[in-house]
Amino acid sequence: MDTHKKNAGYVITVLVIGICLNLSGKWAAAALDLPLWFDAIGTCFSACLLGPVYGAACGVTNNLIYGIFHPVSMVYSATSAAVGAIVGIRMQKGKMSHLFDAMTTSIMVAFASTVVSTPLNLLFWEGFIGNAWGDTLYWGLCDRGIWQILAAVIGELFVDFPDKIIVVLIVYLILHAKEWRKKKVHAESLYAGLFVFCSIVFFEIAVQEVAIGNNGWFKAYLVFVCVLGVIYLTWLATVIHSRKIIEKQQREIAFAKRQAEMGNQTILAIAKTVDAKDGRTSQHAARVSEYSVLIAKALGWGEAECENLRQIALLHDIGKIGIPDAILNKPDRLTEEEYRIMKSHVEIGAEILKDFTLVKNVADGVKYHHEKYDGSGYPKGLKGEEIPLNARIIGIADAFDAMSFNRVYREHLDQKTVIKELEKGRGTQFDPHLTDVFLELIRNGSVSCDIQTTKQSAP
Repeated sequence: MDTHKKNAGYVITVLVIGICLNLSGKWAAAALDLPLWFDAIGTCFSACLLGPVYGAACGVTNNLIYGIFHPVSMVYSATSAAVGAIVGIRMQKGKMSHLFDAMTTSIMVAFASTVVSTPLNLLFWEGFIGNAWGDTLYWGLCDRGIWQILAAVIGELFVDFPDKIIVVLIVYLILHAKEWRKKKVHAESLYAGLFVFCSIVFFEIAVQEVAIGNNGWFKAYLVFVCVLGVIYLTWLATVIHSRKIIEKQQREIAFAKRQAEMGNQTILAIAKTVDAKDGRTSQHAARVSEYSVLIAKALGWGEAECENLRQIALLHDIGKIGIPDAILNKPDRLTEEEYRIMKSHVEIGAEILKDFTLVKNVADGVKYHHEKYDGSGYPKGLKGEEIPLNARIIGIADAFDAMSFNRVYREHLDQKTVIKELEKGRGTQFDPHLTDVFLELIRNGSVSCDIQTTKQSAP
C-alpha cells in the first residue's frame, strides 16, 4: 500500500511539474516574442519519466488548461498527445540515452506534430497556424500557386522542426544534467548546440518583417536552413554508417570471444579426458601448464604468447589416448616393448593435432616435449635449440611434475631431491638457461612440490 501511494504521489508530482514546464515555456516564448511555442517541454519530460500514456496525458491536460484563456489551444490536444506518446515510446526503447538519439526523436516528433496539426489548421484556420514566420511562409507559397495542403504542411513543419528540436534537447539536458556537469561533451553535442543557437538568431531576424519576397534576411534564413539541413543529413548518415561499422565490429569481437571460449573449453575437456584415462597423473596437464606459463612470464613473454603456451601444455599428453590402458596404468616398470609403445604417444598426439588451428605450433610442442638438450631424447633426437622453445619449456615443467607428485609405482620426491635432479639434468636433459629460470622460480617460492603453494599464473 505504501509503495502504491508513493508511486501515485510520484506520478502526480511529475505531471504537475510537466504541466508547469509546458505553461512556463509557452509564456516565456510569448514574453520574449519568439516565433516558437516551447509548450511541449513538460510533455516530453513527463513522457521520459513516466512513459507514453502519462506523457500524452500531460500534453492534453496542458492544452485544456491553456485553452481556458486561449480556446484555440484545445484544438491541438491531439498534437500534444502524439508528442508525449512518441517521446515516451522512444524513452522506453532507450532512444534518449545519447544526443544522437534525442535529435532523431526530435525530428520524429516534428513530423508527427506536422501530420496531426496540419489537418486541424486547414479545418479551423484555412491553413494558418498563428505563427508569424510559419504563416509568412505558408502565405508566400500559396501566393505562388503552391497547392494549399502542401503549403500548409511546409508552413507547419517550418515551425515544428526548430521548436521540437529545441524542446527535446532541453529535456535531454535536464535528464543528463549530471553528465554535462562532468563536462562529458561530445562533438555531436557541439553540432546540435550550434544548430540551435544559429536557428534562434535567424528566427529573430526573419520575423522582423513579413514580406517574404522582399525580406533579404528571410531569404538568407531559408538558404541557411537548407545548408544546415544538408550538413545535418550528411552528419546523420555518417554517424549511422559509423555506428553500423562499430556494431559489426562489436559483433565480430563478441563472436571471436565466444569462439576462443569454446576453444578453451574444448582444450580443457581434452586435458581432463587424458587425465581420466591415465590413473597415474591426476591434474598433471593443469599443473604442467601452470609451470610452463611461469617460465614464459619469467622470460618476458606477452600475455597472448603465455596463453598459447598454456593451451599447448594442457594438450601435451593428448597422444596417451592412443596408448593401451594396460600399459598406461601398469604399476610395475615397463618392458622395453611397452616403453616403445608408450613413447609413441608424442607422435600420436602430433598426428591428432596437426590440423588443430586454434592453438599455434601445438603439434610441435606436443611432439617434441620429450626431446633432450643433448640429443638423447625422442622421437627425433633433436639437440639444443633444434628443439622448439615451447617444447623445451614444457619438457622441464613435465619432468618437474613427474618427480614432485605421486605416481602409482612410486612416491613423490622431496623438493631438495627434485632440485638436485634438475641441476643434474642442466645442459643434458634440459635447456641450461631455462633450467636456471625454473630453479629460481622454485627458490623464490613461485613453484613448489606442493601444488597448494604454487602461485596461480593462468586461469
